[in-house]
Amino acid sequence: MGTDAALRVPSTDCWNGFFDTKNPIKLYKDVNGRQIEKKIPLIPDDPGSRGIFYEKFLSCVEAVRNNGEAPVSSKEIFINQILLDSIVKSSELKREIEINIPVI
Repeated sequence: MGTDAALRVPSTDCWNGFFDTKNPIKLYKDVNGRQIEKKIPLIPDDPGSRGIFYEKFLSCVEAVRNNGEAPVSSKEIFINQILLDSIVKSSELKREIEINIPVI
């Protein structure tokens, strides 16, 4: 739980490309002193597709092959890494930590 909200991811498998669409991510937040829960649905891959993680990887490969733009900006990658590092640090310290994301 943070000071503004909390996020519950149902399974660590979702980071590996596997998830149960019946068990959505949940966002908890206080509104006027009452806790609300907002469900964020997980959208399954289209039948016959190779999967979203495959498609994301393929878009990176295609950008390199065709000298195109990266599908994810370096700013987004940098912010993502700050968040991941902060999750690890918070876990190691067993407490909430302040996250400072520099203006880029």
